[in-house]
Amino acid sequence: VIDDIERKHEKLGIDEILGFIDEYTQRHKARFVLVLNSDQLAKREVWDTLREKVIDQELKLLTTPEEAFSIAVGLFPSRHAEAIKRASVACRLTNIRIIGKVIKAANRILGDRALEDALLARVVPSIVLFAAIHYKGLEDGPDFQFALSIGSPSGWGDFVKDKNKEPTEEEKRRAKWRLLMNELGIHGCDEFEALVVEFLESGLFDASKLAPIIDRYVAEKQNVEAREKASQFLFKVFWDHRLDEAQLLELASELPAIAGLLDPYVASELDIALADIPGGAAIGQAIVDGWIAAFKGQKHEQ
Repeated sequence: VIDDIERKHEKLGIDEILGFIDEYTQRHKARFVLVLNSDQLAKREVWDTLREKVIDQELKLLTTPEEAFSIAVGLFPSRHAEAIKRASVACRLTNIRIIGKVIKAANRILGDRALEDALLARVVPSIVLFAAIHYKGLEDGPDFQFALSIGSPSGWGDFVKDKNKEPTEEEKRRAKWRLLMNELGIHGCDEFEALVVEFLESGLFDASKLAPIIDRYVAEKQNVEAREKASQFLFKVFWDHRLDEAQLLELASELPAIAGLLDPYVASELDIALADIPGGAAIGQAIVDGWIAAFKGQKHEQ
């Protein structure tokens, strides 16, 4: 049995390995079991060319995100397992070792706190996404800079591109990353995400910094619930093919009433999404107007 062939020394060619196996199979009637991640194999084209001549039978391990998570959570239990699982599946994580690290990161950050569903929906997807980025669990996923800029003015440039011009490969990648974050319900980042990144990069966790943020989220329960309602609507716009435009407009009609509880980035995201739905522009404008009216009615430090 030869394991981890993809980790071979660069001076040891895959053709040499397969040649050795072919010779011993033919001359000594030996049998080999090769275990490898072919996607990580250098000079994959050599493997593809020679394997048909040397390999008699192939078995490919295809682990679904659900299966991988069920194994990982058995090794690293969490009281927030269901919320972590939803975000892990949305990120299409299939590496059990990386999922285990994601679960441990979530457990370290959230501890044994009993959090309501709306608050879990606010914090867990961010923990899972940023941990998956840090541990390189996403295939062609976003980096910290892109993820932290979502919903901020620095990320709005992607929405004002010339629609008559063919998007570049980089623009296609960014659009894919934005869809992932929409699916996770992440439409803006604040100091919580910054704290998660700080923890992942340094390995040091300061619970005293997290407690005030979580306490503020709990105190601002209405805001968190409003954000979750907006996130669920955006998720349905992008992903729920069963809803027609009339049904989406019916759901959207409830959003202007909570516009003042949203942050400006989510309100803008709703306006942009509704603009593409016939009859939705007026609702989008009502959301923006409601947010502006609420903002003007608040006291702001000079």
